[in-house]
Amino acid sequence: MVTPGITPQLKRLVKLKRLKWRKDKVSKKEILGARLVIAATNNPAVNRKVSSWARERKILANVVDRPALSDFISPAVLRKDKAIIAVYTDGKDPVLSRDLKNFLKENWSEFISYRRRL
Repeated sequence: MVTPGITPQLKRLVKLKRLKWRKDKVSKKEILGARLVIAATNNPAVNRKVSSWARERKILANVVDRPALSDFISPAVLRKDKAIIAVYTDGKDPVLSRDLKNFLKENWSEFISYRRRL
């Protein structure tokens, strides 16, 4: 991951060596050798550049809030019992996708018990 700053949760993953982080601004050279690129900044111009660089090199790219700039989507996924639920807002609100998935996860037992009463 290349970004000037990260959250405490991501810092923990770096400490656990589950994530590599370079404290810098992203540049074209950063995607060399990548198979997959995800642009998730709060700067639309940077996300467009990253998507363009990836496409030039035939690397799959996802811009989390711009499906038109993406080669694939990344829905919020919940696996419970015999179900797999994917929540996707067409890139309009990734946080809503995550929150709705978490709501379903937290209320799964209630949903299943209601369904069985029908």
